[in-house]
Amino acid sequence: MASFALRNRLVTSIAVAAFLLATHALWADSQVRAERQYLFVITLGYGHLLGAAVFGRRRIAELVPPAAPRSLTAAFVAVGLTDLFALYAWLSNISLAIFLPLLAGSLWHIAENDLALGRADREGLALGALPRSLGHQLAALGTAVLLLALGRFLLQPAPQGSIAGVFSFGDFFSAVTLYHLVQFLVLFADRARALPLRAERRRLWRRIAWVHVPPALVCVALLLVPGHGLAGLRYAIFSPQIYLFWSVLHVAQTIAVRGIERRPARALAT
Repeated sequence: MASFALRNRLVTSIAVAAFLLATHALWADSQVRAERQYLFVITLGYGHLLGAAVFGRRRIAELVPPAAPRSLTAAFVAVGLTDLFALYAWLSNISLAIFLPLLAGSLWHIAENDLALGRADREGLALGALPRSLGHQLAALGTAVLLLALGRFLLQPAPQGSIAGVFSFGDFFSAVTLYHLVQFLVLFADRARALPLRAERRRLWRRIAWVHVPPALVCVALLLVPGHGLAGLRYAIFSPQIYLFWSVLHVAQTIAVRGIERRPARALAT
């Protein structure tokens, strides 16, 4: 289990480091570099969000009361999401502080998933339910707090030549987000290798492609279409602030799908 998690983290870290080195070599200006990084990371990220929603749809459906009509449930979800987004947009115009708790939740999710890799082998290469272990959750929370502090620090204007002047918030956001995205692609690759039949491995990769390729094509098309007529849509798709909103909903969705680890029978009896 330790070797599996270590190899996953090593491959993922190398990929993220290569991405940062390449973008620094291509774009010296931190603002331009951040814009290019966001385009790539967010494009890949939508496939991750869509995949989690598609692969977890059965579990989500189980949480809906059986007597509830599908049309009514869909309308309730649509109205609820619209209201949440409107509230988020309104609060973000009042104070930028609204982004910090959402970023903290997203960072906790990334840290917790990384720690859960150590349990993945005995769960059939699935992360399984959220552990009740206090040590596990404190480690995830502590990592998230440290990352949040670093992100908050990098948001401040930095004098030329300082450490913060070399590594920007764009680098930070892109690195932690890409780490999570690549980590799951590596995990899926390990799952595919663990399948006994070649047809099963191809089926898994087709499923991964079906959730990643369509949003990637839409994003590329938006970037290639000339003119300013789609500027508003491009902002809605590629803005890290808006992507953060969807990523937090993704966190809530994955918690609902994974559930919380059951207490041991002895603890229940007492």
